[in-house]
Amino acid sequence: MRPRHWEQLMGLGKKRAVKIESLRIRDLWDMELYSMSDATNTLVQRTVTEEKIEDMLDFALHGWDVVDALGIDSPHLVGHSMGGMIAAEMACLNPKGLGRLALICPAGLWIDEHPIPDLFSMLPFELAKVLFHDPKVGEKVLTQGLDFSDMKALQNFLVGNARRLGTAGKILFPIPSRQLAKRLYRQTLDTLLVWGREDRFIPPIYAERWQELLPSSELALVDEAGHMAPYEQPDAVLEAIQKFLGAS
Repeated sequence: MRPRHWEQLMGLGKKRAVKIESLRIRDLWDMELYSMSDATNTLVQRTVTEEKIEDMLDFALHGWDVVDALGIDSPHLVGHSMGGMIAAEMACLNPKGLGRLALICPAGLWIDEHPIPDLFSMLPFELAKVLFHDPKVGEKVLTQGLDFSDMKALQNFLVGNARRLGTAGKILFPIPSRQLAKRLYRQTLDTLLVWGREDRFIPPIYAERWQELLPSSELALVDEAGHMAPYEQPDAVLEAIQKFLGAS
């Protein structure tokens, strides 16, 4: 499931935007990778197994493999949560290969005084309260409207969720930090930070730390939104990113 209106970002302005997903990483890192080609408007298929992606460098380089497969020159990069962490690493590796960078509640930093909750120790029903401003909305998004009285649907959900968290754990466990802070000096792109004002997972104080490390970045706070701001307030998130990318 993607946030509503995401397609409006694709092809925005003179450069195409590429989005790195957050917790639903299966969209990009499944057994078969499908992405829309800007040049041919057809699906590009590549075989990529999750087992081959083992660490932060693998994730970042695979992101560049996606860009190369799409044949896009200097795309804008938009990343949410774990995807923001990967997008920032991609920018550190090759800042001259990108246009602008938009990070939505990105992971990747750690503040001892404000530890990030451990998603891997939570039960499924606890996630919505941490990730969403409105847990009721969160339950609907995370379960995708599944009827859990259907044992097959419940089994598929639990297996899929375990698989996603297993892959995410390669860079988020035991803490979501892989020393990105020491590499951000290489990230020289114009950068937008978008943050849910009520983010209980990675609270807005982390936005302040990002701004310290990226002095030229700008911050857009989204009201009535938690960590999953693109799902709770898609219009506000879209407007902020469109305004930022449209200025390039």
